Amino acid sequence: MSTRPLCDLLFENMSEKQKIDFMNVDVEGMDLEVLESNNWEKYRPKVVIAEVFGNSIDELIEQPITLLMKHKGYRIFAKCYNSVFFEDSFA
Repeated sequence: MSTRPLCDLLFENMSEKQKIDFMNVDVEGMDLEVLESNNWEKYRPKVVIAEVFGNSIDELIEQPITLLMKHKGYRIFAKCYNSVFFEDSFA
């Protein structure tokens, strides 16, 4: 199966003025790769959900997806099983 960057898909399917309030990324173990392929300056959802594995807070904050999202200016505000909700800290 071929893959394409998230930013390309968003560019092709969104108008220039359109904003994203909520994005749920669920791509069977490729969440990190998908999130890394976004243009976070252009496409910046208010809330992003991604699958992050870890039972404790300590495990959760050290996961690559959590570190990426923190670097992009997002913070964890909720967790439901393996789904972690990231909130744009600049919004």
